[in-house]
Amino acid sequence: MKKDHLSLKSFNPLRRDPSGAKTQRLWASNFRGLGVDLGKTKKSIIYKFKSPITGKFRVIVMDSFSYKQILDEGHIDRIVSDHYKIKDKIRAGIDPLAEKDNIRAERKEAELKAKADQEEKERQEKENKYTLNRAFDSYTGHRLFTREISEGTQIAYMTVYNNHIAPVLGKMPLSEIEPYQINNFLDGLEDSPCNMAICALKRIQKVAIRSGKIIKPFIFDVDRRTIGKRTRMIKDLPVFIAWLQDNAEYQSYKNGLHAQLLYGTRAMEIFGLKWGEIDADNQIINISWERVKNRRVAKKQFEPLTLPIMPAMEAILKQQKGLSNTYVFPMLTKDHAMNNGQAHRLLNRSDFELSSHDVRRTVASLLRTELMASIDNIDLILGASLSSINQSYIHGEPVEMKRRILSAWHSYLAWAMKDNASLKSSAT
Repeated sequence: MKKDHLSLKSFNPLRRDPSGAKTQRLWASNFRGLGVDLGKTKKSIIYKFKSPITGKFRVIVMDSFSYKQILDEGHIDRIVSDHYKIKDKIRAGIDPLAEKDNIRAERKEAELKAKADQEEKERQEKENKYTLNRAFDSYTGHRLFTREISEGTQIAYMTVYNNHIAPVLGKMPLSEIEPYQINNFLDGLEDSPCNMAICALKRIQKVAIRSGKIIKPFIFDVDRRTIGKRTRMIKDLPVFIAWLQDNAEYQSYKNGLHAQLLYGTRAMEIFGLKWGEIDADNQIINISWERVKNRRVAKKQFEPLTLPIMPAMEAILKQQKGLSNTYVFPMLTKDHAMNNGQAHRLLNRSDFELSSHDVRRTVASLLRTELMASIDNIDLILGASLSSINQSYIHGEPVEMKRRILSAWHSYLAWAMKDNASLKSSAT
């Protein structure tokens, strides 16, 4: 077919300015399927054909021009040449758009692969970063965790981390955590878990800085909250003792609380007591250093907390015989030591607005106010840290000194019960 079959007159629409006109297609009268597409921003030479593969009509754009550009003879020659090439491919059973489709598909596949690779790279970089979860794992394997805090404190740190810290901050890289994020997180906690979280985070930070994982701290200038319940004590001591001695349900848990009242120990120190720690021959109790806070003594040696077996404690031990082969105060359902949870639920069920720590606070307060015990003697009984001077002069565990102080304390408890009973009998 000669060139004069496709004249400039056929493309007059390309010579005029269709500004404001809608997009339309004007087909050349003497070239079947060839036409002009007038778009909003440009004009295009298009060819409509029937695909030999799918049997559907398709449109291929052969060339595009701006509205300011005038179509000339050179453009006509190129369009005719391309038109013949396309028709030859169609006769050969080739879809001229298939190549473009393949190129477009390959380009899209390459883009998707690049995006997936980038996401995988970012994910790996994030995993390789030292997150707070990894820092906590490092801390729990460090001697600051395994050797320098009691078993009860270890459990408390792990509980507050898993329940409160990890869901919010656990996956964040340690180097990207800002102090304001810590403060916002702590503002959403109640007083008790907030204070425990502060202690845990500071210890995690300490290990991370020592190991060189971070340079700047992420938690500082954060003080523990003052909790109003820290002044709470047993209000009616005789009533509380009578409740402990009442041989009703949960007697094993009551005996655990009674033992704490007798010695003023921390909850985990006495609740986790094992039969293997009872030395009946020497009439002493050797509480493992793993459950005892402040067990660091001279030359960084760890020693048990030694307590004398008093007559009241001996009576409790006789009651507990046979309940468990391992623990003196076992759980009711399984062979594990009782814990703060059972003690608190029992106290709340009995309408005592107390915690196990309030029992310890009561012992310390009454030793000071009623028996006029010195601060050092109270620290000795409660297993608190002695001053550096006293550590220099007191070697080992002064069991006999403890026995004398505890004897006076138990006499006071017996007097309180007897005085209360006499008041009741006189009233009746």
